[in-house]
Amino acid sequence: MPSLHVAYSFLIVVSGWGAFGWPLRVAAVLFFLLMAFSAAYLDHHWVLDIVAGIAYCAIVASVARWVSRRFARFAAPEPS
Repeated sequence: MPSLHVAYSFLIVVSGWGAFGWPLRVAAVLFFLLMAFSAAYLDHHWVLDIVAGIAYCAIVASVARWVSRRFARFAAPEPS
C-alpha cells in the first residue's frame, strides 16, 4: 500500500505526456492500464492500493513540478 507498480507506470504517463508523440502516449496509457488491471486481477494489490498509487504519484509529481518551477527562477540568469 500504495501500489508502486501502478504509481511508476502512471509516472511514465504524467512525466512523458508533453514529450511523447501520440504513439508513445497511447503505449504509455495502455501500459498503465494493463499494469493497474493486472495488479488487481492477479491479486497482488487491492483496488484501494491502485487508487492510492495513482494519488501518490499525482501528488509527488505535482510537488516536484512546483518545486522545480519555484527554484528555476533562482538558477536563471537575470536580464541585464
